[in-house]
Amino acid sequence: MNALNRQQCAIAELSHMVDVLKGALAAAHVETVPAPAPWMQELTPACRALVGALHTAYPNILTHDHLMQILPSRGDPYDRQQRSINTLVKRTRKVLGRDSIVSEYGIGYHLSAGGFRNIPSEGIV
Repeated sequence: MNALNRQQCAIAELSHMVDVLKGALAAAHVETVPAPAPWMQELTPACRALVGALHTAYPNILTHDHLMQILPSRGDPYDRQQRSINTLVKRTRKVLGRDSIVSEYGIGYHLSAGGFRNIPSEGIV
């Protein structure tokens, strides 16, 4: 399968996922998707997904492999996904503070106690 075919398949899959989500929102009588909380607006959707995953798992460590499974990916090879998680953590730390996410080298990441306290659970979108 060449690159163009893979890209077309990915677009079709994403389009289907959007349709499924629209259907779920309509079934729940949600007319508009809520905007991210003000404190999260500086974060990209992928960074917001990282914060949500870390907040949900607190105080547990999320391994690199687990994060690669649950965070949005672009179908990148393993090495690129690994680097993209590191980049997401770096970008998220710039917004939430350097000490908000703790690195457990060779294992993964978790929120610090201060990072967990500073994130209002009702604001995670």
